[in-house]
Amino acid sequence: MRKLNSYYILYFDVLEYRNKIFSDEKGFLYAIKELFRRSTEKNWNAIIRTFSDNIMVCIEDSYKGALKFLCH
Repeated sequence: MRKLNSYYILYFDVLEYRNKIFSDEKGFLYAIKELFRRSTEKNWNAIIRTFSDNIMVCIEDSYKGALKFLCH
């Protein structure tokens, strides 16, 4: 039987800002890239997906401090 893992998921929809998200290198997009970089440094291997004006970030709940990290 395959083991299922539990994740914390952060999902948000930035209404009508699709073009801004993909062209904003120092603001919003930079913050998402920084989140990914910091999770990689902690070896948490965050999964970040963007589609249209939606962003989803997933981190396994087994990592200590992962929920606080996402909320911050």
